[in-house]
Amino acid sequence: RTLRNAPVSLETLGPDGVTWTVVSTGTTGPHGKVSFLEPNSEGASYRLSYAGGARLAPCVSGTVVS
Repeated sequence: RTLRNAPVSLETLGPDGVTWTVVSTGTTGPHGKVSFLEPNSEGASYRLSYAGGARLAPCVSGTVVS
């Protein structure tokens, strides 16, 4: 199912290895895609999160390490 026009957050994992922090937000397009142009740090962990809505549960993506 495509998630259109939905707010999505780009998060990075803090140095404690537990806390995720929002570094940017974006909105999905008509085909459910979103992109971010953020500088990354070598070895940093990132994920996308969606807070949920009236009919959809919150969710997070898998973690990507740069």
